[in-house]
Amino acid sequence: MKGRRRCRLHGGRNPGPPLGNKNALKHGLRSADHTALKHMIAELLKTSDETLRQFPIDVRGTGD
Repeated sequence: MKGRRRCRLHGGRNPGPPLGNKNALKHGLRSADHTALKHMIAELLKTSDETLRQFPIDVRGTGD
């Protein structure tokens, strides 16, 4: 319904949910806090991988 400002079926405007609406919150996996935590973990894994790559393969272990 491109270009329409009102719902074709109901005639009302769709401004979206009210600000601060907690009714639809289920798990918070896309919240700002969780997203920041995922970025911190990814950065930690990246730096630890770079650090481990500096050592010879026998120090890291081969999994045998």
